[in-house]
Amino acid sequence: MGYKFIDIDFHKIYSRYSCFITKFEEASSKLIKILDERIKDC
Repeated sequence: MGYKFIDIDFHKIYSRYSCFITKFEEASSKLIKILDERIKDC
């Protein structure tokens, strides 16, 4: 639920930029994919 407040604040401050949550979801899925490929459990 806290991330929604971050999104609201982000959009108020940076109204000309796209939605924070959308960008975060795109970036986080790429990041998780990279981490899964490069980090192996011992």
